[in-house]
Order: sequence, then structure tokens, then C-alpha cells
Amino acid sequence: MHDAAPAPDGTVGHVQPTQPPDLPHAVPVSAVMRGAKVRAHTEHTTVSQVATHPDGTMTIDCACGMTLTNGPGWSLDEHIRLHRAEARFLALAQVAPPGIPRLVSWPLPGEEPADEPLPPRAQVVADALAAAGATGRVRQLPDSARTAAQAAQALGCHVGQIANSLVFLADGEPLLVLTSGAHRVDTTALAATLEVEAITRATPEQVRTATGQAIGGVAPVGHPAPLRTVVDVALDAYAQVWAAGGTPHTVFPTTFAELVRLTGGRPSVVGD
Repeated sequence: MHDAAPAPDGTVGHVQPTQPPDLPHAVPVSAVMRGAKVRAHTEHTTVSQVATHPDGTMTIDCACGMTLTNGPGWSLDEHIRLHRAEARFLALAQVAPPGIPRLVSWPLPGEEPADEPLPPRAQVVADALAAAGATGRVRQLPDSARTAAQAAQALGCHVGQIANSLVFLADGEPLLVLTSGAHRVDTTALAATLEVEAITRATPEQVRTATGQAIGGVAPVGHPAPLRTVVDVALDAYAQVWAAGGTPHTVFPTTFAELVRLTGGRPSVVGD
């Protein structure tokens, strides 16, 4: 706010800033609020170069998986600024102290309360990601995302950006294959690459024993013991990919390079 200072002739002249009042009970911004701002910045930064298309449309990818664009009544820069502002609002609104007066009612329709806990299996994955220094966080989806197509539809991304976690047996030992949702695993070719006799699909019981998770929600991490892992190089075509978070309703954003680091996996062609 500013107060207008009257000129000698009584008219309103230049504007002088009003000094903020003393706030004896003010406290520093909490670590939770600071963390929310950092997370919003990290998860919603642009991750590609601006692409100009033949029709004049300009686009750029965001780390969250959304493609930002210009339009009939707005520029690309305006979309980027709005997107970042919305991301910051949502991140802060989710962790704001209870009872704080709000300009916008919270939660928004369809938003889950910030303190709703993750399912136990998803929390194990979230803890493993945090311990490994992963940048993404596990989030819950309103609908099941057991298949790559369902996950892509829920997230509004390309099906190839879904990192399917498939469990096989390689000569009888568990093998985790993180493959792009855009294609199938060629088990014969992969067996030759890994120099094993045969790769067969694990049963639901074998999947749960090896990972502690059920088919449709298997995450790359959070297993009872580390698994031999192969990471599909096709995932490297995307700036951001999504992996299951331990249940069919949970996912987290990551990258090809981070998946390799988190799992100690071997990058490889796994299918076509």
C-alpha cells in the first residue's frame, strides 16, 4: 500500500511508501512452507527449448509433464508465468497452517487434504525416494492407473512417458524391467542381451514376494531387497517420465537418468 502525499497547493502529488507495522509476534517462514516453494519451483521449471511449429504455435515442456503454449489471446511467456504462479499457490495452499485466513477456499473441489496419508506401500516408496535424494514426490491419483494407458490419461502425458515396472524371472531370479509404456518387452532379445537362458513373466505371487507390491502398482524402489534392474533407453527420449508409487493409485515424476541412479539399473533396449 502507498499513501499519497499532498503537494503545497493541496493537490495529491508524489506517492510515498507506507512503513509496515511492527509485527512483534512474527515468526520466520516455516521449513514446510519453504520446502513447498522449492518443490513448486523444481517440479514446474521448463525443461526443453522453445519449439516453433508451422502453424505459428510455440511450445515448451515443463518438468511436471505439461506442455506450455501460446494461444489466440496469450503469449507463451504469459502461460509460463501463470503456470508457475498456480503451481506455487497449490504447493503453499496444501501445507498452510490450519486456521490461516485464505483468499481462496481450501481444499479446492477435487483436491485432497494436505494431511491425507499415503497408503503404507506408497509411503515406503516415498521414504526410499527421499532417502535417495529423488526430486519427485509420490502423489495419489483419483482413479486407478494399473496400465500405462490409464496412467497417461490421468496425467495428461504421452503413454511413452510412463515407466512400467514389470517383473520377470531371469533363469529363475527376479528381474525388474522399467520399460516405456509405448511398447512391449522382447524377452528373447533381452535374454540374449543379459546372457541368460530364459526370461519369463513372474506370477502375481512372485511379484509381491520380490517387490512387496502388487501388479499395477510396482515401483522402481521400496522393495524388500535390491532387484536386478534394466531401464529402457526409450525413456531417455522424454524430459520427464512417471513411475508407479507402490499402489495402482500412486505415481511420481522422475527422469531416465534418475531411474538408472535410483535402481542401479542397466540401460538397454528392451523392445520396440
